[in-house]
Amino acid sequence: MEVPVFLLLDKYLKKRSETMLGWLIIICLLFSFRWLLMSLASSAYQVVFVQLLHSITFGGYYYIGTQLTSHLVPSEYRSSGQVVYGLTWGGISGIAAGVLGGWMFEELGAAVLYRIRLAATAAGALGFLLLWQAVRAADSKRERGVHGKAESL
Repeated sequence: MEVPVFLLLDKYLKKRSETMLGWLIIICLLFSFRWLLMSLASSAYQVVFVQLLHSITFGGYYYIGTQLTSHLVPSEYRSSGQVVYGLTWGGISGIAAGVLGGWMFEELGAAVLYRIRLAATAAGALGFLLLWQAVRAADSKRERGVHGKAESL
């Protein structure tokens, strides 16, 4: 179900760091909303409908993460950067999330687990917001420096 998200992002997403970070903020907020809905779900039907958001959140996060890695990593290290991204996304974090998430589900219950996930993705959104602001400030400073030098010539 993620394929339409991949295709839409491939066609319309501008491959600029600032734009991709902005979309990561939105996707993190959608993840938070999804976890909130999951924590409130009381029937299997509700869970199925909430999980439809998974194609948007997972697809968007994975696609943009891959594109941002390609954008930020120098071309001679790009394949290594993609491998590290894939390993952290699907390997290390997947194992940790599976083990810790399983334990939390058993010990704390589904609602608490999903609220903790909501808090974690909201914190991620805040982190991406701070990074986005730093990138915008650096771009603005660089742009002012370039224009300042051009005007003095």
